Order: sequence, then structure tokens, then C-alpha cells
Amino acid sequence: MTPRSDYEAFESSSPENRRLLRQEELIIDVAETLWRALEREGTTRAALAGRLDKSPGFVTQILSGDRNLTLRTLADVADALDSTVRIRICPNFERSLGITSLSVVQATARPPQLAFSPEEKRPSAPPVTPGLAMAS
Repeated sequence: MTPRSDYEAFESSSPENRRLLRQEELIIDVAETLWRALEREGTTRAALAGRLDKSPGFVTQILSGDRNLTLRTLADVADALDSTVRIRICPNFERSLGITSLSVVQATARPPQLAFSPEEKRPSAPPVTPGLAMAS
């Protein structure tokens, strides 16, 4: 079967190119998710910068995907937006269905409780709705 698009041709041309695409997809997912969280909160970039004690340029870099974020910085940004980050690693077939790996969820008064699966005998996280969910 021949690739259907330039994207698919690049993706299938080598493992390194596939990894590069996954990296860029994650960067875009993070930036778009943070933009939606910012809009949901009705917060400006300048206000977010103030909450983070960072420059507005720093926030612009984050929101444009130009800044390589650490998980700590991502958690700080989510916290400044009264939210938390949930990450989910999805099988590749889910990508074709539009299911992505990151969500920023607005903080609630009480965090979800972990459920214990009798079969696994270990804590399991509550089910997560697929996609970039933004709970209000």
C-alpha cells in the first residue's frame, strides 16, 4: 500500500522521522491545550506571566510551542490556571481516531479517588475521557 499523504510518507520513511513527528505532535497538543485552558479561564497572557513570575515573552513561547517545557513548568502553568495536567499514552491506532494524549483539567474541590481493581491488586486511575478534555 502506498502512503496517502506527504505526512504519511515522511512518517513511514524511518523510525527517526516517526519519532520526530510524535515529538512535534506532542508540542502542538500541549500548546493548543494550554491555549484552551487560558481561554477557558478568561486569563490574558500578561496575567498568566504575572502568576508565574515570568515575562510575557516566556508565556508567548510556551503558547506557540517554541519553548521546550519541562514537566515541572507544565505543572506550574496548569496550576497558575487553577488546573492540573493529566497525561495518557495512547496506542498508535487511536491517533487515527483523533484521540490525543494530553488534557488540562480544571481543579475541583476534591481530587478524584483512586479505585482498586480486584484483578490487579493495585491502584488504578479513574477512567479518562479520550481527547483534549477541558472539564469546567
